[in-house]
Amino acid sequence: FNVNDNMSVSIATQDVEFDNTGVAATNVTETIDAINASYTMGAASVRATVSEASDDAGVAGADDEHMEISLVLSF
Repeated sequence: FNVNDNMSVSIATQDVEFDNTGVAATNVTETIDAINASYTMGAASVRATVSEASDDAGVAGADDEHMEISLVLSF
């Protein structure tokens, strides 16, 4: 969603199913939810993202969080 000419925000979700093999193996679905924001001013952009993953990498019960803030300069 573009808030104005300089700022945008977005929400994303992704499901990935891991096919596990073996006699008693069950498939595991990894779910990732993320919120992103970006502010651009001339040649500079500040970007931020926060995400959470459940059943990370197809491992049941494994959770992960990620936060990233970046500054991008274009010349």
